[in-house]
Amino acid sequence: VFAMSSRVLADPGKQTTPEVCDIIDVSAILKCSPRHIDRLVEDQKFPAPFRVGKLRRWSRQTVLAWMENGGTDAGSSR
Repeated sequence: VFAMSSRVLADPGKQTTPEVCDIIDVSAILKCSPRHIDRLVEDQKFPAPFRVGKLRRWSRQTVLAWMENGGTDAGSSR
């Protein structure tokens, strides 16, 4: 079981979603588990995160663009 972030609302396009998302934010936006995000990244089916030190982060715009493309273009988030 994983904890959903209270920072993300039901509408992923709202400005209350942080510009830079951690895996909990991304999993809440996509309504899946953090492990599923890891698998998608490993299979190059989801944009790779950028690193802030050892922390993995995604741009909210990158996640939303991936969703708008139907989840088909992993592209590069760098």
